[in-house]
Amino acid sequence: MKNSLQDSLINIYPLLTSKITNSDSLFKIINIAEKLPNVNVISDVMFESNLTKGESTTDISIVFDKLNRHLIIDSFPSLLNLANKSNPWKKFESLIQKWIEEGSSVYNNVEHIWLEFDTGAKDDSGLEPSLFFYPLPSSSKYNKPFSNFARYEWIICDVIELLMDDCISMLTRQNLQKCFDLLPENSEVFDVGVMLPRVSESKLVRLCIRGIKTSEIIEYLYSIGWNGSIEEMCHLLNELSTLTDSILISISVGDDINSRIGLECYIDKKPQSIHRWQMFFDFMIKKKLCTFDQASEIMSWPGHMQEKSCQEVWPSNNSNILSNAVKISTRVINHVKIVYQPKLEAKAYLRLSHYSVEYDALQQEA
Repeated sequence: MKNSLQDSLINIYPLLTSKITNSDSLFKIINIAEKLPNVNVISDVMFESNLTKGESTTDISIVFDKLNRHLIIDSFPSLLNLANKSNPWKKFESLIQKWIEEGSSVYNNVEHIWLEFDTGAKDDSGLEPSLFFYPLPSSSKYNKPFSNFARYEWIICDVIELLMDDCISMLTRQNLQKCFDLLPENSEVFDVGVMLPRVSESKLVRLCIRGIKTSEIIEYLYSIGWNGSIEEMCHLLNELSTLTDSILISISVGDDINSRIGLECYIDKKPQSIHRWQMFFDFMIKKKLCTFDQASEIMSWPGHMQEKSCQEVWPSNNSNILSNAVKISTRVINHVKIVYQPKLEAKAYLRLSHYSVEYDALQQEA
């Protein structure tokens, strides 16, 4: 019986080479994975490789999908012990309890929850998670008209106050409202988070925004009060837009809008996505955001496996799989984040997903 995430990552570790991660970071990933549930409960795993600092550190993130939320407590035997010893874990446990409480706003409006572990921490705080969640707008009839934020006010009282020990300031509330209300049409906040173990960021709310056109990013940042260099950001966006299909933005909100902005670069359109990633990494090498060797190792990440070729990757107690299904594991370059602060950094996000496909459908695709 395979009970931990560690059982599903055995064949993945060799792909996290020294150009992507160092031995200390890999040791922490293994340690974290041993404490987490298996891939029956965890939908996806993301490895975040910092390419610019020269330390070759890789953080790990995992996602719990709402379809499997009722399995989390029973499949996570060490959770209560972790919650008794650690404030971030206690907050996660409390959030999960809200998520499985039918009828609550968290139950109705949270699609998934991410845990992110910072393996670059110099102490054991790397074993404590930052929390992110995907919020849906409330459909409450009491929401005020003409205010996008009114549909998301539940976030503050039901989640953010929990994560911040009820210490969210009025200025932070006002800035959050501004960030929601001034969103361009067809854009949305798809992840909200708090970096709990990081003292410098534990009182900031991270918002990840998608659907915003590249041409609208500057105007949006200016409208919410960002005080970074508009000229530098314009130049950077112009360069990135020629190499990507979409750019998502990540901002940190507190009593002001943090000058540090994340530009998440995606290449979604097919075919030739690998070729286009190569062009993107060539750009990053010229910008000295990564080395040739780092780019080569990341480009070797994509691939897939079937259960029959590597059975130790899948847990044996996968009760949600159809009898005629084939279990597939895929590895993709999810995106690359360019961090403006104003000195540039680059981080590559390597995604590992497990899912099942009916055998007949697989045969038709072949």
